[in-house]
Amino acid sequence: MTKETNWYDSFTALARHKKEGADYTVIAREVSGSTVSIVAPHGDRIEPHTAEIARAIAAEDFSLYVFNNASPNNVYREMHIGSTKFDDARCLALVAKTDVTVTIHGSKVKEQAVFLSAMDKKLESKLAAAFNKAGIRAEVENHPYQTG
Repeated sequence: MTKETNWYDSFTALARHKKEGADYTVIAREVSGSTVSIVAPHGDRIEPHTAEIARAIAAEDFSLYVFNNASPNNVYREMHIGSTKFDDARCLALVAKTDVTVTIHGSKVKEQAVFLSAMDKKLESKLAAAFNKAGIRAEVENHPYQTG
């Protein structure tokens, strides 16, 4: 996997140059009592299908944050912000209110697969088992998306 250069080093920097509603949209929906937040920081037109996957997982049960590229004129690199630099206050406030955050990212892998990398290894194992049971290959080790 090659490192791609992001045009903006944070959401704050992007928001100074881009217009919400025209260039990007944000869904920030808190579900009262939810202990889980589902986040897609690279939604549609950035990492395809991540927004719809996040919405499907969250349904009405979990809090949800989605950042989408709204303009077909914006290129991937222009709208992609590294996850560790993603500082939209709405996202940060949402995840601060929950115990677990699941972040949805895209992949260039052609086959259907889920690559898991979690700080909570017990949760990671349960998720992998559930995906595998559903017939979706889940990998937790030796993949290019591991964080450590």
